[in-house]
Amino acid sequence: MESTSEPLVVSHPDPEIADVLIAAAATERLVSESLRRLGPTYLGKIPRGQVWSAAETIGHLLDVEIAYGHHLRCILSQDTPRLSQFDEEKLATQGYWRTRDLPELLTAWSTLRRTHLVLISRLDADMLARGGILPDSGHPITAREIALRFAIQDRFHLSQLGVLEETLLRTPA
Repeated sequence: MESTSEPLVVSHPDPEIADVLIAAAATERLVSESLRRLGPTYLGKIPRGQVWSAAETIGHLLDVEIAYGHHLRCILSQDTPRLSQFDEEKLATQGYWRTRDLPELLTAWSTLRRTHLVLISRLDADMLARGGILPDSGHPITAREIALRFAIQDRFHLSQLGVLEETLLRTPA
């Protein structure tokens, strides 16, 4: 599955945020390459020992994009908001993503991702320092930390797609 859009180029004067933007912008291409290598035959398969298929992983990336984007907008628009709860495991286990069209999921995720990266690229130091309260722990989290979480999630799920590729595409010895 190829991305049909041009690569997103975003920058930021803060080197840490600039690195997050570069890595997060590259994720779209890396996900597309992984899905292309897996091909239609393997997109819905869950190998033994794994939790999600490639299609479910994309659905989860969309869920995370929605949740983190919502948290970021709450932090930017309110004074120290108490952020809403998001039980990603419960949502993922309900099987919703198994019945969705993968190109539709990719388009939704890519559109939101690009929107969030442009938003993050425009945040100054004061906006990045704004914070909210995590519902599960009561700990504070800043807009900067949410931006960093996008990249952390990406690395984890790109790794997950890599394991799927290795497991499903491995040629028998």
